[in-house]
Amino acid sequence: MAKKTNYINNELLEKELIVFSETYKKEVKRLRKEEKLPLKLASKQARGYISEELGEMFLKIAYNLINKNNFNNYTYRDEMIGLGIEYLCRFAKKYDKTRVNNNGFCYCTQICYNGFLQVIEKERKKSSLKDSIIRESMMESELEKWSKTEMRYLNEGSDNW
Repeated sequence: MAKKTNYINNELLEKELIVFSETYKKEVKRLRKEEKLPLKLASKQARGYISEELGEMFLKIAYNLINKNNFNNYTYRDEMIGLGIEYLCRFAKKYDKTRVNNNGFCYCTQICYNGFLQVIEKERKKSSLKDSIIRESMMESELEKWSKTEMRYLNEGSDNW
């Protein structure tokens, strides 16, 4: 029986993450030195370099995480994958290997997982808003609302109020 291999090599992922974070940090330093930008603005404008291999790893993480049982029954899985990849591109540049017990695969998976949870929460809020609107419209139909306002306009001049 063949030995099952992981779909992502953790050492290669960590190398690519380190290169990505280093290119980002160099870009921040360059912007601060050449354009004399404050740190906050320079870190917003700086772009790191995501290699093709790192991009493929991000895609594999997102696609394999969406197939787990906790995300299986959602209809907006494509939005979850998109936000997970966006979060990976935004937050993977903060990877720091010098921290104790820092695993690149776990770091990226957790970023993607948090992106998925953000989409679920946003969709849950949309759904509750739709439900409340439907509930309000079911309490009083449009015809009843219209007839009440018509009766008010007709009886404005009379003393029947």
